[in-house]
Amino acid sequence: RDGSEVTIRFPKPHVSAVNYELGERLMAFFDEFVEAVAPGEDGQPGLTMARYNPTRFHRARDVAVNEMALVGLIRSGLLKRFESSVFAFRETLRRMLESHDKFLAALDRGYVALMKDLDEWSLGDSDDELDRILADGDSEPAGDYDVESLREAVEADRVVLERFHARVADLEHDEDPKLRRLEEELERIVQQAEKESYGDEDFREKRKVILFSYYEDTLNWVENYLQAALERNPALASYRGRMVSVSGTEGRGGVSREKAVFGFVPVSSEAPPATEDVFDIMLSTDVLAEGMNLQQCRNVINFDLPWNPMRLVQRHGRIDRIGSPHEDVYIRCFFPTAELEALLALEERIRRKLAQAAATIGIESEVVPGGAVSDRVFSETRAEIEALRLEDARLFETSGTDPAALSGEEYRQELRRAMGILEDEIKRLPASAGSGFAGGRRDGNFFCARVGERVFLRFIRRGATMEEYEKEQGASSGDRRAEELDAPVVVGDTLTCLKLIHCEELTPRDLTEADHAEVYEAWSVARRDILEDWQWFTDPANLMPKVERLFRRMAEHVRRYPADLSQEEQDSLIETLEAPWDMRTRRAFGGIFDPEAKDPDEVTTRIREMVQERGMMPFRVPKALPIISEDEVRLVCWMAVKR
Repeated sequence: RDGSEVTIRFPKPHVSAVNYELGERLMAFFDEFVEAVAPGEDGQPGLTMARYNPTRFHRARDVAVNEMALVGLIRSGLLKRFESSVFAFRETLRRMLESHDKFLAALDRGYVALMKDLDEWSLGDSDDELDRILADGDSEPAGDYDVESLREAVEADRVVLERFHARVADLEHDEDPKLRRLEEELERIVQQAEKESYGDEDFREKRKVILFSYYEDTLNWVENYLQAALERNPALASYRGRMVSVSGTEGRGGVSREKAVFGFVPVSSEAPPATEDVFDIMLSTDVLAEGMNLQQCRNVINFDLPWNPMRLVQRHGRIDRIGSPHEDVYIRCFFPTAELEALLALEERIRRKLAQAAATIGIESEVVPGGAVSDRVFSETRAEIEALRLEDARLFETSGTDPAALSGEEYRQELRRAMGILEDEIKRLPASAGSGFAGGRRDGNFFCARVGERVFLRFIRRGATMEEYEKEQGASSGDRRAEELDAPVVVGDTLTCLKLIHCEELTPRDLTEADHAEVYEAWSVARRDILEDWQWFTDPANLMPKVERLFRRMAEHVRRYPADLSQEEQDSLIETLEAPWDMRTRRAFGGIFDPEAKDPDEVTTRIREMVQERGMMPFRVPKALPIISEDEVRLVCWMAVKR
């Protein structure tokens, strides 16, 4: 920052397991909660979630598979909030009760409220997404439904939810053992910093800690407790008045996110000159888990069970960076001592059911946040969680090379390095060249193919046949029950394919005659899938954008209230809004769009400013692809992979 030379080094990570008890109030109905949430072998847990799966009661229509997956999402979200904090659990129950009341009120008026847009929903990142799931939805007349049975199921669920809410409604901070364990860990951080520091400034940097939680409700619970604890606990006196929290783009407690970060780590965040170091504890959701330079901080606390260990790697990457002043950094992970196995088993059951439901509608990407539906089995995640519980730091030490942690840009960098060394050899390889290796993450055959200038990657499960593939495609169309499907025949996601063929520089070649023989059948499957993928884009109807509800509402608002926009500017803004924007963009607009505002023109102005700030442009429907034959799918190279 001041131009002086700094030795480039990466600190050594140390993991500590912070074990805690659920407490008497939660433990008193833990088994009852598991029975209510867990989808049993007969598919009938205590909570039917009928409010979120109403098509099950339609007289003529099949059950909507997207609703089945949504039910899995909500079960998983309820479980994770139960573990995160009693307050997050309590608030979730309150929202669900409100949602059930609205559903029943609509039913009284002759309408069934439906839940849609599954692919845009995520329960893992923030509470505002849960609010949206519980509140949004379209309706249709109830005439074709078994209204009596539907009402009975929804009312029965409401009784269960109300009973759970009553059990925790008046629970106070001092009844939560998890908060007390947090206070004890902060005491240890201060003691360690005092012991190892060599001056006031060094003491301040060594005691800095960032606490992450998935949920803003949990941050509220923790912050309220710590505000009192810092005042009454003399061991934490150095933290008094030096705590801040962030959860969204606007920050919290009157402090913007930018000012919070600058005041927490003014050196590593490259804050403006003369910015004071005013915060030592930062509480945050994962808004700070990516793209922030927080290496002035030495301690990370993961307050929730690490359901997604790779999320922890991202958080750790905020402090384990070039320019860190610390030789060691410390990662503390909270684990419920007695209930860990039961919680993990419950999540595994939910994921398994959700994976089966998702497979029937062709979803290969992550549906439960932090866990792949078809490409990464939960047993791997569970093993990583167990390693963290045993205070094994290898997950963080290898985060730069572990294929599960690599991003697309990191794969491109790896390719650039290889081309710099082996470019001539690679260019001399014949078409359809192949190889193989052992020690992969899954048994199968990888293919890189081209159609014209477009490149396609596919990974085919070992031993998969064309008959299996056709059956799986039929299941995706609703011809077979999801429960009958095994692991998918084809993986088409680019990053997942690259992870499945990731190997080290010295990994030996391993390719047998049997491998060669199997590749031909696998290539037939891959080729067929690529052709079907291509053909989907030959239909112009498939290329029209799917516009999320929030953006449709904003576009309609701009139509009604153009403010000072010219007709051309208004048309361009509407065209920009009516596009398939991602969840991160939706969250940004969710914080500024208020259709009930007193000055609707001001809302339009804010929408326009946000569009300009994010560099958003009108969506142009791509040109439909030409129809091709299977022979035009050309193989570039292949790889046989064995575990």
